Amino acid sequence: MNRLRIFFICVGFGLMSLLSIGCPYDGPHYPTTYGVPTSTPTPAPLTASVTISGSVYSPSAVTIFHGGTVVWINNDAWAHTVLPDNGSGVCAANNPLTASPGPGNSVTLTFNTAGNFNYHCSIHNACGTLSCATTCSANPMYGTIVVQ
Repeated sequence: MNRLRIFFICVGFGLMSLLSIGCPYDGPHYPTTYGVPTSTPTPAPLTASVTISGSVYSPSAVTIFHGGTVVWINNDAWAHTVLPDNGSGVCAANNPLTASPGPGNSVTLTFNTAGNFNYHCSIHNACGTLSCATTCSANPMYGTIVVQ
């Protein structure tokens, strides 16, 4: 009786072994996701474009990564300048970058330091900070570059 019981146990384990050969389970699959997945933030671009049209910078604020450049493209039939400020309304350079008249003429500036940089057109706006821009001229031209 004992031998018969051992025989059936062995046959049972043998059948289970044969049946498991066709089983597709090959262990856990990693990585296993738990909780709510989050998206990876998009990094700031290295280059941004600002269009000058109708004596307006568009968009008025852009974000770039440090070491990146901003290109201002003048689509007006008259000249405009791009004069960066040092953060307190004082011009960071003595000579503004001039975007010559005519569609497609452009100026480019590279920003190597992180921070917020205001800029304005010295022809249309004597001030450089956003707080005084609306009182400087009837048609103030100003914008902000955010460098991450």
